[in-house]
This record gives sequence, C-alpha cells and structure tokens, in this order.
Amino acid sequence: MTCEWWDTNPIDIVRRATRTGAAPNVSDAYNINGQPGDFYKCSKQDTTIVHVDSGETNLLRVINAGLNQQLFFTVANHKLTVVGADASYVKPFTTSVLILDAGGFSSAVATWYGNPTGPGSGGACGLEDDVAKAPYNGMITAGNQALFQHGAGCGACYQVSCSNPQCSGNPITVALTDECPGKCNNDPVHFDLSGTAFGAMAKPGQADQLRKLGRINISYKRVACNYKQNIMFKVDKGSNPNFFAVATEAGNGDGELSLVEIKPTGSDKWFPMQRMFGATWSANINIGTQKPPFSLQLTSGNKHQVTADNVIPAGWQPRAIYKSNVNFPPQL
Repeated sequence: MTCEWWDTNPIDIVRRATRTGAAPNVSDAYNINGQPGDFYKCSKQDTTIVHVDSGETNLLRVINAGLNQQLFFTVANHKLTVVGADASYVKPFTTSVLILDAGGFSSAVATWYGNPTGPGSGGACGLEDDVAKAPYNGMITAGNQALFQHGAGCGACYQVSCSNPQCSGNPITVALTDECPGKCNNDPVHFDLSGTAFGAMAKPGQADQLRKLGRINISYKRVACNYKQNIMFKVDKGSNPNFFAVATEAGNGDGELSLVEIKPTGSDKWFPMQRMFGATWSANINIGTQKPPFSLQLTSGNKHQVTADNVIPAGWQPRAIYKSNVNFPPQL
C-alpha cells in the first residue's frame, strides 16, 4: 500500500486546494504500508521486510492510496510481470516500473437480494423503502462490515463494475443503505446489491442472465456522492415529544456522518445526538425547554459541516420527510 504523508492535517490540505483551485501541496514523504522507509529514522525499525527464496515467484498487489499524486513502484534489479490492473485481469506483460494512479479500483465479491428488479432496502441505515424513490431509485447496496462499519458506512457511494460475458464493463454508482451480515463477512469486501443495481451492470438484454450467476467478482472504488439535490431528513417512526430520531438522506460528498447536532428554537446551543443505528441519530427532548422548530448541524466523515436551520417544523410527524436547503460539496 503506497501513499502520501504530510506533517500536517491532510484534511486542511484538501480544503486549501478546494478553496484556491490549485493542486494539493506536495507531500513531505511517500509511504509503503504506512512507513516512509529506511531513509527515515522514525520508521527504519518498523519497515516491512519480506523474506523470499531465490528463484521463487511472488504475487504482489500494489495500491496507490494517496490523495492525487502518481506514484512509481519498482524492485531493484528485478522485472515485474503485470497480470491485473484496476481489479481486472490483463494480458501479462513485463516491465521494470509500475505507474500507480490514485483512486484505482479494487477487487470485491457481489451478490444481489430481494426481487430481481427490486430496489433493495434501507433498513439497517434507517431509510426503509425510501431507496425505491428518487434520488436512490433502487441503485443501492448492502455491505459486509468492511463497508457497513457498524452503521458508520451508511451513505457512502461506490462505483462498481464486472467483467463477466454478460457485463457491460461500465461502472455504475450505488449508495450503501443496508447491511449484509453473516456469511457476507467471510469475504474481505462483499457488496450485496439490489436486484436493480446488479442488473444495471449488465449489457442490454443480459440483466436476467447476469443475475442468474448469483455471485460474481467485481471491481469497486469509493466515489463522491452527487445527488443534485439537497439533504432530506426522515423522522424515525419511534419518535415522540420526548424522544427525537432522524435519518439523513441524499448527503453529497463522502456520504457518511461523524456527528449530528440539534438546536431547539430560541437556543444558541447545539446538543450532540447519538447514532441510534445506521444513518439514524437520536436525542432525548425536554419538552419544557427544547421546542421545535429544530435546526440540525451535520459533520461529515471528512469533517465538512453544513447547517439546516429550522428544518424540522413545529408539529413534525414520525415518518415524515423534511427537505433542507443545504448539502455537502460533491467531493471526497
């Protein structure tokens, strides 16, 4: 795993580049498996050493996990035979240097669930059957714990594609709205797509044939969500005057939330909500001092922040959806 390393907060690097329009600052070092190597005293003792026997062949998977810098990989005095790129097999060829672009595809397993042309579910993230409607339109996936992350992965967007004869080879974009538990965790990364999304990877007229395969290998990468609309809030069905819970829908950018805060009308204080499950956050309400309309402030996984003022009106109802006038920038 190769990457870039800065002697500063990398989020600040991204924000500065976004604000100025210039390329991100060049990193202070380049890492392999989290270590800058023998030339740096801080990591010399922790540098990964792999012992191999003379004449044997070893398979390496080399990934550029950097921000945007092309990286080069070579093994001194050796040739490398490339057998795959971006999670797909290629006709083998020999080279002495690999050029690695940031943000490439990785390998995973995909299955599908529900009806063959169904929208899947938003249950484990709190979206219920909203995934059948815009902006999701059934283009969703459940994920094993590598993706779901005990609910913290809800809302993330991915491009996925397949290379079977029935596949178009064109990536589709799906949002993670559900969990695939149990045997899905036997695989390092497992996408359990809706029937609609699984079929969308196929060539025209081949969707049913692709779904008949049931389980296939796919390529995937994380991408920014871009719904071309503002965030919506769905009040959880268990909410009442003393307890308020809400799920967020259609969040742009990294899609994930690290914090949700609530502010009652007439207050200047934000109160942190707790992740109840998935993308659903909750707070106890003092009906004597904490009255609606409620404002909600969201902090994304990459620490972007937006505020939806007075988005939850007085007289709000469980299961009602309230539209905001804000969203995150559509970038990771």
